[in-house]
Amino acid sequence: MTNMTRKEEAFRAKTGYKEFPIDTEFRMYGFCVRHLSQMQAGIQYDHAVNEFRNMFSIMNTDKWTHNDKTSVVLSVPTSTDDVLEEFYESCKGYDLQQILDMIPSLTQIKLFLDYFNIEHRSFFEPDLNYLETAVCTIISDDIFNINLRSELSEDALNSDVYKIRVFLSRFSLFQ
Repeated sequence: MTNMTRKEEAFRAKTGYKEFPIDTEFRMYGFCVRHLSQMQAGIQYDHAVNEFRNMFSIMNTDKWTHNDKTSVVLSVPTSTDDVLEEFYESCKGYDLQQILDMIPSLTQIKLFLDYFNIEHRSFFEPDLNYLETAVCTIISDDIFNINLRSELSEDALNSDVYKIRVFLSRFSLFQ
């Protein structure tokens, strides 16, 4: 890329930023804790999106904001297990199947996204004693366009994009 700022160059070097073809579509996925009302989930999702854009403003968020604009807000059960934070720090040794088999929580979602080096941001609600209420990430069409019902080759079934798509299919839309 030409005319990149030093900040952009440093970000790309640090994160392994992926260049996408110009016609790539993006969706912003939000994971919100289930106990919120629809209105509260929408607000928490919006907070997480703002956190994401503040942190990763040089990524593909501008294309999503100006062109694609699709948001998907998914419902996630809450967990009060104190061990999860310790587990989050030590998850690097776990394989994908062990992560997928866990009961989903925001912490496991972050573990999964970290496993595949997918950038994400969380929001911690001050009015709820800084409870983590939402996580968001931006997903490209090479993932969300996979049809899970079609017959795929063994290579496709073992691909990272397929595993990510299967993971996303495990959640329901927030209702």
